[in-house]
Amino acid sequence: MDYWAEGSEGPVEWPGVPMTYYDTNEMGEQRYSFEMPAGMTNYIINDGTQQTVDIPFTGDTGVYMTDKNAEGHYLVDFYEISDTPVDPTPTPDPDPTPSGKDVTFEPGDAGQADPAWFAWAWNDDSEGTWIKGTASGSNIVFAGAAEYGNILVVRMPTGSTSADWDTCWNQSEDVKMQSGTLYFTGWGSGNKFNIGWK
Repeated sequence: MDYWAEGSEGPVEWPGVPMTYYDTNEMGEQRYSFEMPAGMTNYIINDGTQQTVDIPFTGDTGVYMTDKNAEGHYLVDFYEISDTPVDPTPTPDPDPTPSGKDVTFEPGDAGQADPAWFAWAWNDDSEGTWIKGTASGSNIVFAGAAEYGNILVVRMPTGSTSADWDTCWNQSEDVKMQSGTLYFTGWGSGNKFNIGWK
């Protein structure tokens, strides 16, 4: 980066001094920073061959390159910057830890095509309810499903946020609730797959 005060040649020779890596933003673009010395009023961002137009220094602000002008120099626009760099490797949400009321399901080969997972859980004397599955490593957790007496697992189209019988890819057989882990045991006949407990 080259910089200077209005009416002067500037304290550094072209192409100037290197900038410092700051962070990678949400769009995957690397951002760099530089602390402007006191009294400097203009700067040019460059890599020694390509460069921006002359940029007036207006204080702490972000600059990004847009189109090129007739001379082949990048035009710029400005944006407000935050004091905190974007963490390029944000901490992912932790996998849910199943409770005693949750059912863990190992999808095995039924996980092909990345389905959205739902369980239909019910008691013998009542209507059932849909429970959306949440990924926990390679398993699926159905929160609260163990409070019911029966369960079946449904594969919905990828990205589904709700379940319904008309759009499901296929479903498991019905099983009585037990302790342990529910797992895929194989493909059944028709539109069903088999599950069991271990």
